[in-house]
Amino acid sequence: MAKQYLQNQPATVEAVSPFVPSSCTVSVFKPDGAAIVTDASATIDSLSISISAQSATMPEKLTVSSATDVVQGRAYLIVSPDTGETSVCKASKATGTTLILDQPPAFDVESGDRVYGIRCSYALTASQLADLGLFYRAEFTIVPSTGDKIKITEIFHVCRMQFQDPVSADDVKKVLTFQFPSAANRYQFQELVDIAARASNMVMRQVEASGRYVQLVGDPAMFQDAGLYALRVILADQNLIPQASTTDAVEYLTTMQKRMEDEVRVALKAGQWYDKNDDGVPDTGERGAFSTRVML
Repeated sequence: MAKQYLQNQPATVEAVSPFVPSSCTVSVFKPDGAAIVTDASATIDSLSISISAQSATMPEKLTVSSATDVVQGRAYLIVSPDTGETSVCKASKATGTTLILDQPPAFDVESGDRVYGIRCSYALTASQLADLGLFYRAEFTIVPSTGDKIKITEIFHVCRMQFQDPVSADDVKKVLTFQFPSAANRYQFQELVDIAARASNMVMRQVEASGRYVQLVGDPAMFQDAGLYALRVILADQNLIPQASTTDAVEYLTTMQKRMEDEVRVALKAGQWYDKNDDGVPDTGERGAFSTRVML
């Protein structure tokens, strides 16, 4: 989903490299193609720490040389210098010499393996985001120490207001605790955040499939019910289905998907207005239709 940045406010565009970057430049374009940044040097996360051990009972828990500069929620590359194996994971918790990832790396980690920063970012100024518009484009050209360079694109909107995610990590934890208590403590914090993001993005895609942009909808809170149904679809994808022994998985997924779509449609109708031209005023043509029944 395209990110949303506020008009006349500074913001940071970013890209996650699949390898350790040697250098990175960025160009940023307005919706009409005009460049506001051209081949500027991006900031590369320079983290490089060694791993001394991986927990046998909790494989996402690593003992590292220092977790001081690790940022919670940020993606990092776990690398085995001996085998060349790599795995991209997010930091869920970092303290002292302990790093807990959102998931176990894709390979067995050994002493001497390393954790590298792979985030490339560029800070845009408020004046560069002065114009409202859809589909701004940031192009990152990332160069490895050896091999071919790649180009990664981030699409974003410059908005008057931002859409509030209908699902939070707290919502995920609450549903897990009450509906799937045996699984509630299985998830790291960053996993909860990512599940919430997937559910929220599902709702946002459904809204935008209707031809509307989420940041122009009057009241984002109207989509909370749709978000909870989307959350159940995401959890079912991880085999978390109520009464799984007696519930048909396909039927359950279909039902939750349909309920989510229905709730999105109801929310859009109930909103009564949609600021299509993003001028901050719901003009007559942008208000939803309503009727009144008169008894004589």
